Amino acid sequence: MKLLIWSVLMAAPLSAFCAPATAAPKEAQRDAAAEDVFPIPAKHKPAESGLNSSYERPRRKESRQIFNVSIGPSFFTNLNIGSTGFLFAGAFGWDLDKAIVRLNADVAVNSRAVWANVGLGVQGFFLEQADFAPYAAADFGVTYTHAENATKLPQTVTGFAMGASAGVLLFRTSTVSFDAGFRYAVLLKENGYGLPQMFLFKVGIWF
Repeated sequence: MKLLIWSVLMAAPLSAFCAPATAAPKEAQRDAAAEDVFPIPAKHKPAESGLNSSYERPRRKESRQIFNVSIGPSFFTNLNIGSTGFLFAGAFGWDLDKAIVRLNADVAVNSRAVWANVGLGVQGFFLEQADFAPYAAADFGVTYTHAENATKLPQTVTGFAMGASAGVLLFRTSTVSFDAGFRYAVLLKENGYGLPQMFLFKVGIWF
């Protein structure tokens, strides 16, 4: 009898000690079933270890900084001169593959006239990944003009100007590209002869 009572007394603590271990899987199953019915938002879930747990922010596409130098003949209208001029031009740009955003400056001069311009332009390509890449461009900036002739007093006008150009870029995918194109620009302020305008043909390189 004493042995039976002793066995009952020893079995009670052991069953109490082992009960949580057997109940734990049941609680986990109950939590998993509840999550199937009421999903926990991802932001409230603990971070998982491993490569998939890290988030990498998408990187911005880097632009390539390039420079341009160009020369060519220029033709003036509404400056009351009949001769042509000579153009010197330069630009600093950001090559975005499909387009070039550029800061440009150009000066066209002859013995009786000066046209000087600084502005911002965008040059878009039709075949950006080809070595032969036609383009169209537009620009806006500030222009200074000065003209002298024998019939009127010298005319000097400064104001906003806009321009458009078209051409082709050869060796587009190389580090050095050849540029050939036409450009038209108009000063949006009249002098004594009208709105000064300029037509030009230029050749140059981007590098």
